[in-house]
Amino acid sequence: MYETIKNNGEIAVMKQLIDLKNIFARQLPKMPKEYIIRLIFDKKHECLVVKNNNKIFGGLCYCLFERTKVVEIVFLAITSDY
Repeated sequence: MYETIKNNGEIAVMKQLIDLKNIFARQLPKMPKEYIIRLIFDKKHECLVVKNNNKIFGGLCYCLFERTKVVEIVFLAITSDY
C-alpha cells in the first residue's frame, strides 16, 4: 500500500514524515540529516510512503514544478529488510 503525504501540520502526517526521514537517514548515511529534514518538511515537497501492515518501509520525496512540468526526485529509499 502507498500514500502521498505532504507537510500540512497534522500530527499523524508529521509522525509519518519522521519515520520516512529515519529511513532516508539510515539508508543514505552520507547525506546530512539536516538537509533531509529541511527538504522533507518543506511544504513544496511531497512524499510517497510505502507501507506494509501500516508500517512505513520506504518512500520517495519529490518536488513538482508545475510551470515547467518537471518533477525532481530528491530521495528514494527502502529499508534493507525489503
